[in-house]
Amino acid sequence: MTIKSIAVGERRIKPGRIFCIGKNYAEHILELGDAGTTLQPKTGEHPVVFMKPVTSIVSLGELIHAPMHGNVLHYEAEVVILLSGGGKNILMDKALSHVAGMTLGLDLTLRDVQSEMKKRGHPWELSKSFDQSSPLGTMRSYDDSFDLFNIPFTCFVNGEKRQEGNTKDMIFSIPQI
Repeated sequence: MTIKSIAVGERRIKPGRIFCIGKNYAEHILELGDAGTTLQPKTGEHPVVFMKPVTSIVSLGELIHAPMHGNVLHYEAEVVILLSGGGKNILMDKALSHVAGMTLGLDLTLRDVQSEMKKRGHPWELSKSFDQSSPLGTMRSYDDSFDLFNIPFTCFVNGEKRQEGNTKDMIFSIPQI
């Protein structure tokens, strides 16, 4: 089922384009063996960006159906930021005024498909942009009490800690993105 709108406090916001940032945590880059990736961005360098369709969004508690075109489904806990009023050409010092809400979510990836796409030099869409590949938690309204530069997060699977991170470890910060 495609999400029509996302509740943010009393408001509902219709999701538009979903931009995802790849290779933004040094630890994950090293884990994936991407030795050629820069861990410190150079002036003018941009993050790795890929997009997902709105049909990738899954609400909290909804059943997820794994796609049939891959066999190795991985998950990564991610901080999710919802913008309001557009997201183009925003000056970094004005970026936080465009944040409407935030939550935690998962970025689901078919790693076997992604590995094959990388070997061929092809885009990753088949491995990342499938329906239900972006489960989201409950969206919370953003205000100045949130420190977007220091959000700790942890992913548990069946009670076992599988991942932890913090936005302070991001290569590109939320305002930079």
